[in-house]
Amino acid sequence: MTSRHDAVIGTNRLTVAKVIRSSAMSTVVSALAALFVLPRVLHGVNVTRYGEWATLAAVLAIGQLAESGVGTEIARRVATAHGQGDLQGARRAVRQGTTVLVGIAALLEVTGVFVAHPVVNLVFTTVSTGQRGQLTLLLIGMVSLLAVGLVGSGYFGILVGLQRTDYGNWSGIVSIIVGAGVTVGGIALGLGLWALLLADCIQLLVSWVGPIVGMRRVVPDVRFGLTKVTTTIVLGFIGMPAVIVIASASSLFDSQVDKLVLAHNVGPKASAMFQIGAQMVLSARGVALIPLAVLLAGTAELYRTN
Repeated sequence: MTSRHDAVIGTNRLTVAKVIRSSAMSTVVSALAALFVLPRVLHGVNVTRYGEWATLAAVLAIGQLAESGVGTEIARRVATAHGQGDLQGARRAVRQGTTVLVGIAALLEVTGVFVAHPVVNLVFTTVSTGQRGQLTLLLIGMVSLLAVGLVGSGYFGILVGLQRTDYGNWSGIVSIIVGAGVTVGGIALGLGLWALLLADCIQLLVSWVGPIVGMRRVVPDVRFGLTKVTTTIVLGFIGMPAVIVIASASSLFDSQVDKLVLAHNVGPKASAMFQIGAQMVLSARGVALIPLAVLLAGTAELYRTN
């Protein structure tokens, strides 16, 4: 594949080192930021309200399965195209995958708007009616943010396939720090749970800076765009990574569904306590999973190269 920096894309010692180093740093900074922010959030909004937020995040985790499936397939196809020296194939994979994710994001948004109120009423049986209205609006906002993030992940999937996720990792580190500052500041200003949503929005925007720079430097000819996709293409993006989606689903039920059950049967406070413990465990597991994205793209690329 022709790019502006041929020596720094694909699977080689330099790119793998960049990805692993930035991924490890991102994991460490994320854990430290959580240790800094969490006590201030618990003090500012109390444990029960934080549990409400953690429970809403568990509902959204279901939508993230789309990213783990389609996003993985985009990266695999880009890596395969790079192994064949096929820039058009990489561009086609990104546009097709992004189009599929736009459709999923639109469906997710519409569904979220319609089911937000019933879901809140079902899960938060111990919460007052007034708070349920606020939680419904928060859930719709979180769904909208997830939908936008899905589309972005599809477009930036080419960097995953080219082993240049270091761009996103470094801007992700900055976004974590900025997000922590916005969260603490918003809590101090009395925004409550809205401070967490505002921080997530700003964090997403900041995290996109690195991938945008990476796209311009590495593959300046690949622009954001959509294309016409057939049912076969859609099924290809959804069906091929089915094993990964199933594995992600099992992890989802292990770490997220429990919070929904706790919030419904015990209350949001129990969900908050579960979230605090699970967050530490998931941070440790994230370190172990760092090499997986590198191996995925590298295997697809080298298979075609050889």
